[in-house]
Amino acid sequence: MHNRRQLLTAITVVFCAAGGRRGGVGRASPRRSIDWHGVGKDTVGGRPVSLAYCTLGGAAVLYDTRVGEVTYTFGSSGLLMRSNKLMFDQGTKSLWNTFEGVPVIGSLVGSGLQLTRRSMVTTTWAEWRARHPETTVLSLETGQQRDYSEGRHIGITSAPTG
Repeated sequence: MHNRRQLLTAITVVFCAAGGRRGGVGRASPRRSIDWHGVGKDTVGGRPVSLAYCTLGGAAVLYDTRVGEVTYTFGSSGLLMRSNKLMFDQGTKSLWNTFEGVPVIGSLVGSGLQLTRRSMVTTTWAEWRARHPETTVLSLETGQQRDYSEGRHIGITSAPTG
């Protein structure tokens, strides 16, 4: 197993919250972690967020998961609808469209709920670190034994490194 320093220096592509900052410091999420889990949970600028990532197309969307007084906690369902990965909220088990942030199956369909997108960028670790030297990084220590090494998905092209 890699030590923490090796994992952080080996990060090549990160999804970064550009609009919100955690405690005034930029926040980065390693692609290798989001790639495994499909949905990353964090807090940015005091707001709960989920980073939904589709390994099929390499697309990522950052959502504020608080809608009104309710905070939704999302996970990856492992299901697809029209080549779009669906995420589920743990409270109602409703399935949500990853790219639109709306419920598409379950008790919340037709409720008018829609998640708010947050600003983010996809960049290399080197570029992000150079612009945000005080950045914090979502930990790869998730409490689960996972292989977070690059190239875990054979046959899926990874973004350029930097």
